[in-house]
Amino acid sequence: MFDYTTKNIEDVKIGDIIITYNEETKLQEPGEVVKVVSPMRSDIVEYELSNNVIIKSTTCHPYWVIDKGWSSFDPELTKRLYDFSVEQIKENDILLSIDNDEIIIYNITELITKEII
Repeated sequence: MFDYTTKNIEDVKIGDIIITYNEETKLQEPGEVVKVVSPMRSDIVEYELSNNVIIKSTTCHPYWVIDKGWSSFDPELTKRLYDFSVEQIKENDILLSIDNDEIIIYNITELITKEII
């Protein structure tokens, strides 16, 4: 959240103020949540990061990658589901933390699951 508190993604609601990244100014700034999408999906990917964090998300979830822009594990699915063009996210791509620290994606694993998340 923009006040540096945290909440589970499923608890974020319209009107919440979150931290956004301005692609033009390269700065973080407040942004209001104007739409919430809650898909039930089973295509999950795991990103192992250089700050010892592991992120699990859908394969079409976009992330901001330094020198590349918005990227996802499955750009075609991102485009088909959200009409949003992104690049291919890869190992060694660099993300920004909330503190503007550069975080490297060390490993990407596509998870096989029958469970719908």
